[in-house]
Amino acid sequence: MNKLRVVIGETYKRNVKSVSFIVMILGPFFLLGIMAVSGYFSSKVADSPAIAVVSENSEIRSAVVNGTKNKYDIKEKITTEKEAKKAVKQENIGGYLLVSDNNQELSAVFYTDTKGERIDTAAMVATLNQLQMNLTAVSLNLSSDDLGKLFTSVPFESQKISVNQKDDNKTMIMTVGAMAVAFFMWFIIYSYANVIATEVASEKGTRIMEVLLSSSTAKVQFFGKIIGVLLVCLTQMLLYGLMAGIAYYFVKDLSFVKSFFKFISIKELLRSLVGYNLIYFVLGVLGYSGLAALCGSLVSKAEDSVKAIQPVTYLSMVGLMIGIILGISSPENIIMTIASYVPFVSPFIMLYQIAAGVVSTGGIFLSIGISLAATILLLIFAAKLYSTNVLVYSEKGFVKSLQKSIVILKHEKN
Repeated sequence: MNKLRVVIGETYKRNVKSVSFIVMILGPFFLLGIMAVSGYFSSKVADSPAIAVVSENSEIRSAVVNGTKNKYDIKEKITTEKEAKKAVKQENIGGYLLVSDNNQELSAVFYTDTKGERIDTAAMVATLNQLQMNLTAVSLNLSSDDLGKLFTSVPFESQKISVNQKDDNKTMIMTVGAMAVAFFMWFIIYSYANVIATEVASEKGTRIMEVLLSSSTAKVQFFGKIIGVLLVCLTQMLLYGLMAGIAYYFVKDLSFVKSFFKFISIKELLRSLVGYNLIYFVLGVLGYSGLAALCGSLVSKAEDSVKAIQPVTYLSMVGLMIGIILGISSPENIIMTIASYVPFVSPFIMLYQIAAGVVSTGGIFLSIGISLAATILLLIFAAKLYSTNVLVYSEKGFVKSLQKSIVILKHEKN
């Protein structure tokens, strides 16, 4: 036990102090910050594009300006088409709206530079339509009340009938939680698969394993490295949780945050992230960690671990994509049902079926049991293979190394 603790501690300290760990911690927040800043400035530009309104009828021009100035940055000093064209060429405005009046029948053309950005004209059209209705009402001697009655809509609403009495709001929250857990699980697997494979393969490439095995066993080295890396992973998740809590404290009073949590309760959202979702997250990370360790044990150099973990990357991507494509739109699909019991894929898939309420408690426990059994068997098998090939330095590739390790393992049993 002391030897295992030493390997775990050494693996943990080395990875936590590495530059890659710091980048891994700060990288997502840095990218989110860039996206937030870019989105903020782009929305500012998109929300208030600079335009001019031109018309020979000053009353109509004023009406159009007043009706659209809350959507556009109206340059009111530009009153003629000549001035507007000049402003477009000098890129002072994005375009100008030319409104014509022919006996109270309006027509309009919006001119923009072919090289300029696209400007949404929906607010212009809505304002002009409203103005045309008012002019038509005046010509027909209709009062404002008559005009209002003429365009009164029939009251209509749509309501859902919950056939199986499920809470739709709870289902939505559970689905959001399932998506969050699935994406975060894939991110952790993608980030740490190479770390685990590299750790397992590192000493083999430096020929230092002979010295290490003189003081401990291969299984101690194998499980010590896996546990050490998983503790690094746990540290990262705890730091993410701490940072998320601090960030929420500073942004909780922002309007868009308040509006979001009007529809989704933070307590319900947090509840959706634990329970079965947490169990499948742990099973998924453990299962793929064992698979990454198995792949790493079959290469002789740490630099070959990137190629060796390709099965891990592809398999996790399959689970993630099936969940994205079918999990939201059709969680009861036969493919989803079958995949919910397939080891290494089920941690991604079952999350959506639980959220939709299309699987029984017995089915959930059966899926958990299959995943847990597969993970334990894989770790035991990987540890035995590692013990057989730890001193074998083969350059024949992943598949041939696996075949050779299995042959050696069979000979040892006999």
